[in-house]
Amino acid sequence: MANPIYTFVKFIFKISYKKPNIYGVENYDNSVPAVFVCNHEKFYGPIIAQTRFPIKTRTWAVSMMTEKKACRKYLAESLLMGELGWKEKPARLLGFLTGWFVSFIIRSANPIVSYWDKERAGISIRNGVEAIKNRENQLLFSRRKEFTGGKLGFMKGYLFICKLAQRKHGITPLLYPVAFNRFSSTLSIGRPTSLDKDKDYKSESKRVDDYLLQQVILGYTDPERMASGVIENT
Repeated sequence: MANPIYTFVKFIFKISYKKPNIYGVENYDNSVPAVFVCNHEKFYGPIIAQTRFPIKTRTWAVSMMTEKKACRKYLAESLLMGELGWKEKPARLLGFLTGWFVSFIIRSANPIVSYWDKERAGISIRNGVEAIKNRENQLLFSRRKEFTGGKLGFMKGYLFICKLAQRKHGITPLLYPVAFNRFSSTLSIGRPTSLDKDKDYKSESKRVDDYLLQQVILGYTDPERMASGVIENT
């Protein structure tokens, strides 16, 4: 049963954000577990993913958003000081007052937590593989551009999780590019790809990553073309 506070907050977000134009749902194959790989689009992508995404998924969330202390720091420095330009003292005060609630809401969505430290990274890998084994769809976001020099880059390790699921459980998930655009209010799902277990993992990882990146960039500006399966030259 869903947490009633989370359900209420989700409803508020749903009525606060315009329903996006959605393209490419027909590309989804529900017979195979899916991993949807998306651009972050600041806070727009995660909110739309929880309120308007047309396919049921479990979203990956970084541990800094699920842990109270880290969430306070992230809200103060990233959102209030970074995006909104607040001064440090009021930003840290509001982050301190609201971080516990934001982390509570995110945990209530039952995310798969992404731990970046070496001590706990194995937990994330096991949970990702288990989700594939249980036929759960997963949704993960790129690193935010302001933290990666303006470049779009996806979470490292998700392809390794797919490789382990192939090896341990014989399941090959389909990987879908997803593009959110908050300015044009669009959500586009491209045609999937997957790791070929019979080919070299390193070269296959590059091929898959390049394809997904290329398609997400295309879908940001031209969602209809991306959804139709257009392959752009790199």
